[in-house]
Amino acid sequence: MTNCDVAKQLQRHARKLAERYGNLYRIRAYRRAAQMILGLDRPITELHEWELEVLPGIGDHLARAITHYARTGEWKTYEELTSADLAV
Repeated sequence: MTNCDVAKQLQRHARKLAERYGNLYRIRAYRRAAQMILGLDRPITELHEWELEVLPGIGDHLARAITHYARTGEWKTYEELTSADLAV
């Protein structure tokens, strides 16, 4: 999983949040996190949660989600958002 892959997922999540909820704070947080990930000089898979948490705009919850996605390819909250679309 590359930094670009993770940044794209963060952007997709931000778009889905915008479509469903419009929570500007969360949308901006995901977009900022995507930009931060793209600007890293190390692969995301080499970073620990605490290293992400110290980056501006990335809190502990988002850091856990990012590291989990980078290692497993699973993003539970995004999957829940998209599955809700299918149920409608």
